[in-house]
Amino acid sequence: MIRFFISFLFCFSILACDDDSSTSIEYVDLNDTTFAYLKPLTLDVDRDGAADFNFTTSLSAGSGESQINFLMTSIGAHRVAFDTLAEKIPVYSEGSEIGNVLPPHQQWDALANYLGEKHYYGSTDSVWFGDFVMTEKPFVAFSLYKNVEPYFGPVPYFGWIHLTFDTVQARVILHEYAYQTEPNISIKAGETK
Repeated sequence: MIRFFISFLFCFSILACDDDSSTSIEYVDLNDTTFAYLKPLTLDVDRDGAADFNFTTSLSAGSGESQINFLMTSIGAHRVAFDTLAEKIPVYSEGSEIGNVLPPHQQWDALANYLGEKHYYGSTDSVWFGDFVMTEKPFVAFSLYKNVEPYFGPVPYFGWIHLTFDTVQARVILHEYAYQTEPNISIKAGETK
């Protein structure tokens, strides 16, 4: 009976232990790296020597008004969450889940994606537009696609980028990012461990 009781306690203690097979997250502090008009930026998220995302601007002008658009483009097979109704990158708030299942009207997209814009009226007046401009701590959801065994074809590694707009200097500040190092595992915006 004592052996049975000890065996039972041993089995119960193994089952009660926390699962140490937690996912691994790669976190990188970007030290407030910026991009602005005529100052594009490429980001090699997985640090494999190939750029994964491009941050750039476009300028348009006419009728006494000019406009700078701030854009993010994924490179290669990588993707950014995209709102198909609003036709722009959706803002993810801290704690939002990023994975295979996206909210309604969102999809993983590889096109040039809109983050925000600044309109200049005359020589001194300007107005900012965009959800990322107005949000205190916005995140961009992304998925890196890599070929790994035993999968056939590329598989997604989900992650986030924390960025903010500097409306005084007319630039975007990239603060940090993180991504799962295991494929097909969700991550929460802002999650670092």
